Amino acid sequence: MALRPVKFCLICLLTLGTALSGCARPAEDTSSAPGSLSSSSGSGGSTAWSATSAASSGTAAESTAGTEDASVPGTTASTTQGGGGTGTTAAPTPAESPIRSVALNTQKAGPYQLVEATVTLRDAYDNPFDTDEVTLDADIVTPSGKTVTVPGFAMKAVSVPDSVTWEKEPAGAAAIAKGEETWKVRFSWGEAGSYRMTLRLTDRTGIHRKEGPSFTVSGGRAKSWQNGPIEKSPASPGYFRYRDTRKDFMPVGYALPWSWPQSYADYAQNIRTLADNGGNFTRVWGNGLEQTLGLETASLGVGRYNQFHAAVQEKILDALREREVAVEYCFDSFTSLQESAQWYGEWQNNPYNAKNGGPLTTTKAFFTKDEAKKLFRDRLRYTVARYGWDANIVMWEMWNEIDGQMDRRNGRVSQSRRSLLPAGFRQLRQARGGGLL
Repeated sequence: MALRPVKFCLICLLTLGTALSGCARPAEDTSSAPGSLSSSSGSGGSTAWSATSAASSGTAAESTAGTEDASVPGTTASTTQGGGGTGTTAAPTPAESPIRSVALNTQKAGPYQLVEATVTLRDAYDNPFDTDEVTLDADIVTPSGKTVTVPGFAMKAVSVPDSVTWEKEPAGAAAIAKGEETWKVRFSWGEAGSYRMTLRLTDRTGIHRKEGPSFTVSGGRAKSWQNGPIEKSPASPGYFRYRDTRKDFMPVGYALPWSWPQSYADYAQNIRTLADNGGNFTRVWGNGLEQTLGLETASLGVGRYNQFHAAVQEKILDALREREVAVEYCFDSFTSLQESAQWYGEWQNNPYNAKNGGPLTTTKAFFTKDEAKKLFRDRLRYTVARYGWDANIVMWEMWNEIDGQMDRRNGRVSQSRRSLLPAGFRQLRQARGGGLL
């Protein structure tokens, strides 16, 4: 495979940085639709936690449950005196919480190691990726008292052996059937001390909360990604440093947006070659249809995320983190919206294309039609929810070479592009606690 040098658009990065500043959403704000990044097993066993739900507060809009709920009585009797004599009235039975239980992969994590909560919900949803139907979030209180809102996500466990190729998708691996999903919340942080979490489920029945288990973060920082997010050096703004340890970060590497042949073995070999020759940085694509690992595919349609592709992306990110090759994650490429085959156009395969059952008849409408913008924000949320915990992802890129598709003189399109950023990246900014973007 020919190696392509990584290319950066400084204007794009500066635009993203400006758009993201001040985007963090207070945890108490439940009006915004909440969406994180990579999968790996945590150390230690699985710590289960559940509690009896609290009594209904009298409104259908919200229910709460927590560790204290175990003391809430089920049914009690009281004696009343009325005109007809003495009678017994039963107190109402507390309503069942739709958040049934929470299990952590570990209660003791090192700095920026994965803390993963597996959440069991009472109900199944027609489309667990649709934020109009359901969202799951965790409000996590850090040792210093800061509350961080981390989006949750639904997934299907898919085995990805080292020999896998994605030209031949395993039968049944892509779609999630109703009731088949597993709900997760993934988090990592560098501050030492004890953390508390509260789960928050929002669906058409209202807002429901349940206290989750506590966990601690402690230990050393043996891996480069444990140094924290990167930032511009205050002393030398042309250079990067790690925020927590203030060590220098000098990125050296090239882009790995796709693999030929389309196999994990080929991708893994490229990662090894890069790391063995002193490389510490690369760029991967999260959707560009050209690499055939897009989360949204024509076979499933918009708003449904290919779980096989998501699992392959996860495995690639795991390998990069293991070799300490930092990642710039690019959400999409101009090729997804390009019609010309001369420029690697994939519009004919894009699930947003009306010919494939999507909502759009033109490519420019991707940035201007409300339905398309909502669908794209949902995908950003899911990506951040599934992979965003990973501190080895040090940069985020909205589009690869978008100037190859959109007319810069089209002010309406440019303005619509900017309008996507705060809503799409709010959870990313909140979940990662800073970083370059």
